[in-house]
Amino acid sequence: MASAIRTDTPDSVVGSRNELRARQMRIAEITEMIHVASLIHDDVLDAADTRRGMDSLNSAVGNKLAALAGDFLLFRAFSAAGSLENTERLYLY
Repeated sequence: MASAIRTDTPDSVVGSRNELRARQMRIAEITEMIHVASLIHDDVLDAADTRRGMDSLNSAVGNKLAALAGDFLLFRAFSAAGSLENTERLYLY
């Protein structure tokens, strides 16, 4: 998506194109971690037995452990987001 909506950004703003691509990938990973954590928490709240035809995490390991797993993913995602340089503007293009 970042490549599809990319506009020309001077290298002086974010460094090399490889650096920009690595940053975009890291932001995508963080976003996916937040998404998965929200799905885990949703399954706990809804007491869901399955997700996409498979056992949900909470049905496999219990609500408490599943909620902690979702919390852990959120912690890791926000820690990673906080470690990004220049958090005022996350260059997605």
